[in-house]
Amino acid sequence: MMPPKLVVDGKLSVPLFHGTSSLFYDSILETGLGGRNVVRHLGLRAIAQKILTYEEQLAIVPAWAFEKRLLLEIAQDPSSQTPAVHGGFSFRYGSTCVTPSKQTAARYALLNRGSEALAGTLRVLEALLDQLPKLTVDEQFSKVLAFSSRSRIPILIEAHDVPEMFLRAEQGGPRGPVLEFIESALSDPEDYDTTVLQANFELLRPIPASQLQFYKIVSPQSGHDSLEDLGLKSL
Repeated sequence: MMPPKLVVDGKLSVPLFHGTSSLFYDSILETGLGGRNVVRHLGLRAIAQKILTYEEQLAIVPAWAFEKRLLLEIAQDPSSQTPAVHGGFSFRYGSTCVTPSKQTAARYALLNRGSEALAGTLRVLEALLDQLPKLTVDEQFSKVLAFSSRSRIPILIEAHDVPEMFLRAEQGGPRGPVLEFIESALSDPEDYDTTVLQANFELLRPIPASQLQFYKIVSPQSGHDSLEDLGLKSL
């Protein structure tokens, strides 16, 4: 029996997944998955730069060394930005990543406010505002706070027939080795999802909404790290 082929006529034969928040649902319908840079759209680079000017007040923030490094990465000029690495995962802030693992995408959706850059920026901003509440009226700060305070749910996006040319390795390298690894995992469908947990890609072009399916994650509860009872409901 021939092993399954991953790439057929230049397109992946398996779906890729992305976890995010319903905050970005309308935007993705309009521009496709990866069609809008979240960091640029929300002005997070300038916000991170402004937050860093209050480093003296932020020095008491728990795990400040980590939080400062994250803000510095978000604040970088995109032309000089190298992949950030946290918890074994590598990515560029503002880029859109996809994964063959439904579990990986769902965990990302559950643990972030739709974007790791947004979640990290808000985490430090909220700590700063606890000390300097008068900054709440700052136009840049109030805009992102208002956006993130909207009602939201974690969502999972399933993308079909993704052209291989749309992809590169999450770390910025060639996609070939990652594709080969995923193809080798197809021979063991029972363990496929866990085998490909970290076989992720960065999108080079947006995937049109016509190739996307959207699901609301209904369980486990947001923030829960176990995905054994993962439930999905079509949007």
